[in-house]
Amino acid sequence: MLQKQEYDVLHDTVSTFDERQVADALKTAMRQLASGVAVISTDQGGAWHGMTATSVISLSMDPPSVLVCINRTATIHGPLMEAGAFCINFLSGTQEEVCTVFSSKSRRGERFADGLWKVGPSHLPYHPLAVANIFCAVDQVHEYGTHSVVLSRVRHVTEGMSEKRSPMIYLDGRFIQP
Repeated sequence: MLQKQEYDVLHDTVSTFDERQVADALKTAMRQLASGVAVISTDQGGAWHGMTATSVISLSMDPPSVLVCINRTATIHGPLMEAGAFCINFLSGTQEEVCTVFSSKSRRGERFADGLWKVGPSHLPYHPLAVANIFCAVDQVHEYGTHSVVLSRVRHVTEGMSEKRSPMIYLDGRFIQP
């Protein structure tokens, strides 16, 4: 395993750490941070693609922009980069099945099969029962580690068609109600 050295401020020494151990510890620590859950959707030449994501961040209001991180091995990566546009569908607490379908490789064929998906701005698929839909145009892409960090301009925002609902929250490997 790759060993790296790090300066230990508390003990004024140089220590050795194992990147795999640090990655495992980071994963455990990050599971303690509650996250909203979204489905990222795009249209590449008439074919819809999507994935579940918790790495969605509001970046700026001037210009209106968001940041999403997408693993370069994800099946949506190439289509999203080619399309240059996507929709962030923030799921409600009642949409656990949507989340499950978009998280499962074995259920990839079911992702848009519920009949509820609509076509929105820029011909992007969106789920009208989501808490909100944010339609984005890719502005910049930075590769870091296994992921592409996608900085995007927000072009249109809608709120879900039905009454206000609580968002889906993911914490420590499970969904919780706010």
